[in-house]
Amino acid sequence: MSLFIRVNGCGNAWPVFLGTEHPFYDRMNADDMGSASYAVIGCMGKNYSPRTIEWEIIIDAGHNTVPFLLKNENRIPEALFLTHAHPDHITGVDWIAQSLKYTSTDSRKLPVYATDLCRQQVLETIPHLMNAVVFNELKPGRKEFVKEVPGLAVTAFPVYHGESSQGAAMLLVEYAQDADAPSVLFTGDLLFPFLRNEDYATISKAKVMYIDCSNRFSYPASNHISFTTSKPENGKVSNYLEEWQYKNPVERCAALQLKDANEDYRRYFDRFIQENNNYANIPFSVMEFLKKTGIPIVQLVHYSGYHDLKHYRQDELDQKALQKWAKRLLAVTGLKNVRLDVPKTGIILKL
Repeated sequence: MSLFIRVNGCGNAWPVFLGTEHPFYDRMNADDMGSASYAVIGCMGKNYSPRTIEWEIIIDAGHNTVPFLLKNENRIPEALFLTHAHPDHITGVDWIAQSLKYTSTDSRKLPVYATDLCRQQVLETIPHLMNAVVFNELKPGRKEFVKEVPGLAVTAFPVYHGESSQGAAMLLVEYAQDADAPSVLFTGDLLFPFLRNEDYATISKAKVMYIDCSNRFSYPASNHISFTTSKPENGKVSNYLEEWQYKNPVERCAALQLKDANEDYRRYFDRFIQENNNYANIPFSVMEFLKKTGIPIVQLVHYSGYHDLKHYRQDELDQKALQKWAKRLLAVTGLKNVRLDVPKTGIILKL
């Protein structure tokens, strides 16, 4: 068995605003408009081929995910993992679920793995999914084995992605059937992670990370992590970040995630607050997160650049320019051994 990661979409919620152009996205290419989504695929043999797929798990299903799947291997996945419940990450869930219901002989329901808070928000947005999916709860910090794929496991770690995204989580996916198979981290959308000290050791085992990089420079009101917290003109920490942290203490951000939360969440966050009563050790940039985890391969997705342009007067970049800029910054800050890519939709990486 060989494992592969495919990018089903790499865009943010609105890659190109109506009436505009964007150097990173081709508005004439539907796949470029697709929201960030991935597939973890198990194939028999050493090479990827739609004919040798044994199982497939989809991580997030937003705009254009299903059309992309239809144009490619055109199969129903064994299960779906969700990082959070914003529309650009769940729009395709109904289509996938109804595909399974109407094509299976026993009207099966689609297995969906998500935190309990995420489940609540999904059903508030798409109530009829209650009759089309089976939710499997991902408890914070606890490895859960995937019933549909023996040996596959996923662990959810809470992240902050704004007040409207309770239950948002980064997902660490592991395949225990193969001792040589490395794990992969999908951060989903986040401004910063709610990680306990012990969680960094677990996450550091990942070989590859697909991480939100909406902005190069920090603008925390966007609720997205930036590549660096430094200002472009002098390298000092962004005023936007300092002001945001002052107005939004870590205890307040944690408390916002606990509304309607179950006891598993409360225990997790009790431990988190014991270890983090301020932001001193919490990463607010891709670079800070890499320094804490040492993950050797990073894939930047979800790029926008809108806030770089509006608040820093820095150009929005195309794919090659973003990759070149990020690699140069890594090299001068002691992270030159990190392999960094900015993938396009359809790219397949062998683990």
